Amino acid sequence: MRTLRQKLLATFFLLTSITVGVILLFFNFDDKKNETNHQVEILNTTHQLILKDFIVFEDFLSYETINPLFFELEQSIYLMKHEELLSRIHHNFDSVAASGKVLSKVFNQIDSISAALDSYEKYTHEMVALVKLRGFKDYGLEGKMREEIHALERYKELNQIAVLTLRRHEKDFLLRGQQNYASEHKELVRNFTNEILAQNIPKERKELILNKLNNYSRYFQQIVILDQKIGLKHNDGLKFLTRSRITEIQFLMEDLTKQVSQIRHSRLSAWKYLYITIALLLVGVSLFIAFFLSKRISIKLSYLSQHMAEFVGSDFTSTTSVDTDNEEDEISQLLRNYQVLHSKSSRLISDFRVMVHEATAEVVLQKERIEK
Repeated sequence: MRTLRQKLLATFFLLTSITVGVILLFFNFDDKKNETNHQVEILNTTHQLILKDFIVFEDFLSYETINPLFFELEQSIYLMKHEELLSRIHHNFDSVAASGKVLSKVFNQIDSISAALDSYEKYTHEMVALVKLRGFKDYGLEGKMREEIHALERYKELNQIAVLTLRRHEKDFLLRGQQNYASEHKELVRNFTNEILAQNIPKERKELILNKLNNYSRYFQQIVILDQKIGLKHNDGLKFLTRSRITEIQFLMEDLTKQVSQIRHSRLSAWKYLYITIALLLVGVSLFIAFFLSKRISIKLSYLSQHMAEFVGSDFTSTTSVDTDNEEDEISQLLRNYQVLHSKSSRLISDFRVMVHEATAEVVLQKERIEK
């Protein structure tokens, strides 16, 4: 038996469920919006970290490659910062990739950036290794080269003008990085070697001098090769490759930022309209249910009230019956009870009227008899 109370409770529960559903939809939309904004913020932060790392590594090349303390300790605050930034960048990309479908449309773009970043990282590590190998002043190959030429400067029997000429071409190349100085330096070493061979110097001492000269020339040529590989002076070699990767990464990141902004805007708009539509549908359903239930209740009450008013207005003589249904709620039961009451009261009033009519007729008959 579904009573009116049960129907009202069921309706209240349904309306409450719809309200809770709308609230949950709102929170779900808010969570998705926050998650999307969080991933976008991570990518924007990553872009800033990448730009910062480019500056940090450029500072390393500008300052540490001419800093003797770096070659002595083999440590640099710029390199430590560089490694820290790269670690954070990779962590951020992994975090975005782990977000699932939030930004799935740009995963290929992120993979391209990661590949370019790996290449950039590889080039920077190679540059650091070559810079350490090359050295500066008293360290690395330059330090060994300087030791050999300083030793040659101490040999009084040598043509010191030739030694100074070697030093001048050496310094010109180290300062400007132009290949012609390296070629002239190589030719000077060849001429100087021939000059030493022609000099009247004891054999062992001459061999020792030539060994120093050959070592000096070998270290210098190795520095020439390393400088070409590193490319600090003319932005070629590894520096050119690094700059190319920097340009590529910057272009990809700017394009990614635009794509992510468009995706965020379109996705949030789509979610917004979807949730508004669902919420309006749920509200519409709740209003329909409330209206339908109230109408079902009020129409029966109005129907009963109308018949009662008609019955009373007819001085309890109306014989119009009340239509009833088989529902088991209180109002339907009330209608059926009213119909029983109406029927019984109508019969009682009808019987009472017949009795009054018969009694009246009997009185009239007796009166007429008496008068006769």
